[in-house]
Amino acid sequence: MTCMIAPLPGGTPGIFPIPYDLMMNLRGDGINVAKSLGLRADEIDDKEFIGAATRADGSPFYIWITAPDLQTGQDKPWRGAFFAPFGVGEIQGLLEAVPGDKKDTFAISALDVTAKLVVEGNTEAEASWQVIGSQHSRPNKAALIRGIKVINSGPHDSDDIRRCIALHAPQVALGEPRALVSMQCGVAVSALIEAIC
Repeated sequence: MTCMIAPLPGGTPGIFPIPYDLMMNLRGDGINVAKSLGLRADEIDDKEFIGAATRADGSPFYIWITAPDLQTGQDKPWRGAFFAPFGVGEIQGLLEAVPGDKKDTFAISALDVTAKLVVEGNTEAEASWQVIGSQHSRPNKAALIRGIKVINSGPHDSDDIRRCIALHAPQVALGEPRALVSMQCGVAVSALIEAIC
């Protein structure tokens, strides 16, 4: 399945403004998905973002996420969710993070992600992964994969999904909560829709 941002007539694919009704549909669907994934109302209210994110290859897509502010993300464990529609399919996911050393602004001790590709109401592919050790104050800003579980590979080879996650998830495991949620969604899009990295 290949998807891209809808181009304007005469334009090249990119990030163009979308109609207000599509934005509101994105928001409404995102909230419903977040609730179905187990997020409470207090984890969604006033913590929503709509915009664009990028896949591992840098191509853009529209996204709805929920994530706490930076201070909350540094003080205690937190959860966030993401939702990105692609034609008849959509990427849905839940992210749980445990902050690291408070002296290290963007440190994450553990980042757990569960993501799935849902096509016309059915889970087509699903995977979960854990990234550990992201620390901003270290000379090499690296995180490590602790584990990857391909729950359902759908039309893909599970090794392709695993390789894509292993390559990209640690690379984007640094930043404030909304950045983490958005970038891990980009990993899910790359791994579960195309499984080519």
